[in-house]
Amino acid sequence: MNIKHPIFITAGIALIFCGTVAIAAETHLNEAIKHTELALQSTEVKSIAQHMEEAKTHSEAAQSEQAADSHLNEGIKKLDEAVKESQLGAAELAKKAAQEALAHLKQASTAK
Repeated sequence: MNIKHPIFITAGIALIFCGTVAIAAETHLNEAIKHTELALQSTEVKSIAQHMEEAKTHSEAAQSEQAADSHLNEGIKKLDEAVKESQLGAAELAKKAAQEALAHLKQASTAK
């Protein structure tokens, strides 16, 4: 096999990799939004806590896979607050923080 232009092959592989990373980050962000919305629909504080923890995990994964985004950073701070409040049994405070987190996560999602 005689490859005359290995630079094109390398560039193609790099483009595929970058596209895959961008899709993964977007998927994590979408999952974070989904779990935050589910937490807001929940009536039990245990369920709120579980969804908030999942949302935070996905948000942090999205953060590690994409360029810095102030809305994503703020969303993670609010998710952290929501997790703490829900673990303390303060469902209404957890939902308030979750609502603020959701607004930031949606902004981060549309900023791309």
